[in-house]
Amino acid sequence: MASSKATPGTADTKGTVVRVVDLLRSFAEGPAQWSLSEIAERVALPRSTTHRLLQLLRSQGFVDADDGDGRYAPGAELYRVAALLAARMPLVQLATPILREIVDACDETALLGLYQRDRHMMIFAAKVESTKPVRYVIDLNVPQTPLWGATGRAITAHLDEAELERAIAANPLAPDGRAQRLDRRALRADLEAIRGDGFAFSSGQRIPTAVGIAAPFFFADGTVAGDVAVTIPEFRFDARKRGSVVTLVRDAAGRISEALGYRAPATSSSPLNSARTSRSSPSPRPR
Repeated sequence: MASSKATPGTADTKGTVVRVVDLLRSFAEGPAQWSLSEIAERVALPRSTTHRLLQLLRSQGFVDADDGDGRYAPGAELYRVAALLAARMPLVQLATPILREIVDACDETALLGLYQRDRHMMIFAAKVESTKPVRYVIDLNVPQTPLWGATGRAITAHLDEAELERAIAANPLAPDGRAQRLDRRALRADLEAIRGDGFAFSSGQRIPTAVGIAAPFFFADGTVAGDVAVTIPEFRFDARKRGSVVTLVRDAAGRISEALGYRAPATSSSPLNSARTSRSSPSPRPR
């Protein structure tokens, strides 16, 4: 019996494995439901071949089918496997080279912030420091309030109302032991502006005499995961270069979002496109 296995590097790029991968990718990136004809057109296969492969995936729980209208949707097993892989995504390893690119471009300290939903806090999970002699010492993996500073509010701006209230209840005071209480009206106005701009900016809010610029990144389902930030001593901050730093953190956050499986709609209102627009309204789902 002749083998149909393709040899790596040959022109046979449409073996069964590749076809199945194309189908799974289509379900991950496409609409919630597809007809057989739509799927066949997407993967450039005959309807008969597409149907055979879909039935194979359906038997393993990777695809669901509505026997009434004949439309197909991602199955529970596909969601389960995707969630397991996403949970194991080595974010620090992924982000560190991206942070290093930011520092190479502006020579200011770059940070990776992650939101901890169970504690309504955030941590700095990775950093690449500036080479300049004056810079701030940032402790990693220490819970921080997400309500103060650009590094926190870039995340908080994308929480839903219930989660925001829980974060406020858990973090009523300013960081570093300051007795300043949170002004809810000012906070909400700032969060609305951050959602519109696609980034957060602060001066002296989390760390006295420090400027922060941060942009959020998102999980595949559109919920906020964390942010990429740059922190600069106030005396060294040049307002004329603010735009270039904003572009650096937005682009970096967008790359991390894409690596996590987030695919923004192809409009100017998405966070991955915000680096190309002056003001936008990000479309991720609050959580």
